[in-house]
Amino acid sequence: MLTHLRSVQDISKLRLALILLTCVSGCAHHSPPEIDFSLPPILKIQKHTLVPTIKRQPVVWFKGLHGDLRAMDFFRSNPDSFAYSSSGVRMFRGNPAHTFYGTGVISRQAPAVLWRFRTGQSFSKTLETPWEGLGWTGQPAVSVEQEGTFVYIASLDGHLYKLDFYTGREVLKSKQNFNIIKSSPSVTDRYVLFGSWDNAVHILDKTTFEVLHREEAIYTPSASYDFDSSPAVDGESFFIGGEDGYVRKVSLEPPFARHWVFPESTPRSDFVYEETGKPYVGIESSVAIAGDRVIVGSGRGKIFILDKKHGELLAQFETGDDTDSSPVVDFADSSFYIGVEQDFVEKPGGLYKLSFDGDSLWFFETGRKGIFSTPALNEKRVIITGDDRYLYSLDKKTGALQWKTRLRDGSWSSPILIADRIVTADYAGYLYGIDAKDGSILWQLKLGNYIVSSPILWQGTILVGTRDGFVYALK
Repeated sequence: MLTHLRSVQDISKLRLALILLTCVSGCAHHSPPEIDFSLPPILKIQKHTLVPTIKRQPVVWFKGLHGDLRAMDFFRSNPDSFAYSSSGVRMFRGNPAHTFYGTGVISRQAPAVLWRFRTGQSFSKTLETPWEGLGWTGQPAVSVEQEGTFVYIASLDGHLYKLDFYTGREVLKSKQNFNIIKSSPSVTDRYVLFGSWDNAVHILDKTTFEVLHREEAIYTPSASYDFDSSPAVDGESFFIGGEDGYVRKVSLEPPFARHWVFPESTPRSDFVYEETGKPYVGIESSVAIAGDRVIVGSGRGKIFILDKKHGELLAQFETGDDTDSSPVVDFADSSFYIGVEQDFVEKPGGLYKLSFDGDSLWFFETGRKGIFSTPALNEKRVIITGDDRYLYSLDKKTGALQWKTRLRDGSWSSPILIADRIVTADYAGYLYGIDAKDGSILWQLKLGNYIVSSPILWQGTILVGTRDGFVYALK
């Protein structure tokens, strides 16, 4: 099948029809005014009422849900996405290379709210307001299963939820509170796994949410031990870095043993966390996998390229500052893209393109605090949001600026790019539809007080969480 795909890649875009294609037409309009909306009576907030899992038929009571279902546009640098195009968006950025954003069409017209789901609340000493909804990087996961299609969310309220994709009704909620969860969940055929503020990665049975395993932090003189990054599932193992400064490869077969940890010695850093005076060695970047390599950024100003089988250091690159952005792999020229912040030093933040051997190919400088988000790619461009209120489109080969569009506020949310249209969000709580060809804003919706989580698209439906307590499905 992949051989056949490569043989037809001479055309500009390859669309793989998953089911009957129906296009949605609409007129483009540039920089429209803010769109206000309210939920119709039939779309009331779903409370935490347990409903039975049922096998749903293709036709559901939300008419038009499948109205513009089309496959994503594949591009030459993203052959890995084909394998993930029918099972859902089951991990952060869809696959271990961080290059799969979902399926369907991003409309030129503003979407309407199909449903929204209210999470609970959690309180901590660090904030006067409650933790609720989804945080950075808290992307929803969609999983196509025998019993139906489901949305899995790991919430800042400390709970894992399983929702019906079509209605937003709660199917299952974890009994245990896992403290504050910033990590995106990863879903396999048997498990759901995520990191948490309780200093562990948790593996739960997918059908019951029974806790099967805790992958504990390694306690060294670190500023923190949280797991804010998201697990990258690759076959029968997963990879994740923690704020203890270690990257680990862990088996997804009981008893869930560690295959390796990197580094073997205590992580060290020149950066110091102000409140405690302890070294800042943390890893909040989610691991990306490129063939036999594992790539990850770190809070100590280094990007590590490791051997996937044994965890040996193959190469490293000095960014010079905190690097929480996650790498995105481009197999077309054996490279990857990753953002860097301006946090501990005065060096500007921005976006790097590096080779698999750790050589810098180009750097694009951004303003304010640099980049916290993860890039999106297609054949021609790399899209990234900055803390400086801009969405950027850069030439992949040279790093030259193609255009930049000013948002209402800075953004930590990772944009998605499908068929030359973009969905992104900002700290002001706005969700945007943007034309990737010229950066013009097609529509914008005020969803919450602020959005730092990342959206996905499934069957033309946008799923995104807000920091003030809601997960939305928009069509």
